Amino acid sequence: MVTVPYDSLIRHVLMNRVPLISIERDADNDDLIKLRVEPRCERSKYVAISHVWADGLGNPKSNALPTCQLKELDQSILALRSLFDDPEAPCLFWMDTLCIPAPEIYSKIKLAQIGKMASIYKGAVASLVLDMELMATPLHLDPTTNKLSPEARARIACSAWMTRSWTLQEGMLPPSIAFQCLDDVILLRGSEERSMRIQEVDQQFRAGEQTASGLAPTDPAELPSQRIISPPDYREHVDFTLKRELGDVLIRTGCDFSSAWNALCTRSTTESKDVPLIFTNIIGLHSQPLLKYRESHEMILAIILSIEDPPLSIFFNTGPRHDSGGNHYNRWVPQEVRGDKLLDGGVLSVSSSHLSYEFDQSLYHDGMSIWIVDSVVPMHSTVYLDFQSEDVIYKIDPSTDSDTDELDTTNFTTTYFILDDVALPFGEQKTRGACFYAARVNHAKEGETDSVDLIFNCPVQVLQQINNTDRAQPDPERIFTPTRLTTPRVLKIRYDPLPNFTPLRVRRRVMSRIILIPIALFLISLNFFYCPCCRFSYIRHA
Repeated sequence: MVTVPYDSLIRHVLMNRVPLISIERDADNDDLIKLRVEPRCERSKYVAISHVWADGLGNPKSNALPTCQLKELDQSILALRSLFDDPEAPCLFWMDTLCIPAPEIYSKIKLAQIGKMASIYKGAVASLVLDMELMATPLHLDPTTNKLSPEARARIACSAWMTRSWTLQEGMLPPSIAFQCLDDVILLRGSEERSMRIQEVDQQFRAGEQTASGLAPTDPAELPSQRIISPPDYREHVDFTLKRELGDVLIRTGCDFSSAWNALCTRSTTESKDVPLIFTNIIGLHSQPLLKYRESHEMILAIILSIEDPPLSIFFNTGPRHDSGGNHYNRWVPQEVRGDKLLDGGVLSVSSSHLSYEFDQSLYHDGMSIWIVDSVVPMHSTVYLDFQSEDVIYKIDPSTDSDTDELDTTNFTTTYFILDDVALPFGEQKTRGACFYAARVNHAKEGETDSVDLIFNCPVQVLQQINNTDRAQPDPERIFTPTRLTTPRVLKIRYDPLPNFTPLRVRRRVMSRIILIPIALFLISLNFFYCPCCRFSYIRHA
């Protein structure tokens, strides 16, 4: 085992620096390897290693790796030498196994370094993926185009690396990503204009592919926004789908909340508390303030309250929720980033005690529909909504993970169902939404919009059925007559605030001192000054 110089590692970490590693090999003895540590600076060029610990490159006890693994790692990094400014300088890299102190006594320092993960991967010249299955697979190129073959794309898309939560940010944040295969390193580079939303990938996906041995650039893959698939075109369609799948995960510079949720909800991690930290890194918020919260649901709520437009469909999620049967206002808060994918329609605005949804179909239609029942609908089992003017009945199934429900509905008189109705008018039978309870409508002054205070009950699944007399009729006590909301209304969904909550700050790109120094000299030449005491700028007059 080769160990990182521990005193040097701890010294840099205690000074709040990011340690970088280089491998030094003895000229006379190839098996003699030393590890050197230096702090990251503005000019540092380094590769960030991305791997799955279960593949054998992790070490929970010490910051050390076997000599054989370090020799292979050195060869992989050397294949990317052309990404560094000085080909003769040592190739620097960052790897969690070697750079985050392993002993338990440094747990606080460890958390601080985890909080720097977004900065670490964004600052790297590339992320190098070490996946055991891919490393045992020969590199496949299309002989006619010298690009990755559909099989190679499929192997990357189906690798274990693509199923883990931490590796999502490790693939998205760097400007380039490289995959170590059996006989070479594949380097994928994204263009400057990269998609930030899954829906835009078809139009904006750009990815050049190269082999690291020559690093010969290829033309970007122009993907059509629409295709009509004929039977002979199945293979091309599969390759297009794989390109889009890899583009969603790899060739992007950032995510909104819904895109990040949808990417993470199908991935796994050993510690569920890690996922909120990954989430903030992906959407561009500072993650370190989350460390003051003990529970995952508190971290997720802090993230939701920190963004500008939380998606309304967070209430539709059927994944695990915090104390979903309790008598409180946070029954909707996710316990984990799991469950259903979020929808684009409907956004919320955040206030100190509620999340507001402005419903106004006269101005725009965001794909949401609101149905109101003038009574408290018990949601412990299936209910039916019968629009008597239509020949359709809607079956409403509650989605709950609690055997008991302690929600006190004494002071409520009305039930609101907020549903995603994009599919319903076009003949689809299923949709989803959420059930809320309300006491009364707050009628606004003339020229303002009425509002209503709601509390969340549970998410629901909706099935549209034809009102057929031959079908077995449901229990009449479970049938309710709703009305559709057609007038503008502000729905204020209550939540229990987090104690001592302050919104998470957005990560902003800090200008390098190399850029700031000439700007400062220029301003001084114009007699422009900044007064640190008064905190205002002024120009000295002659």
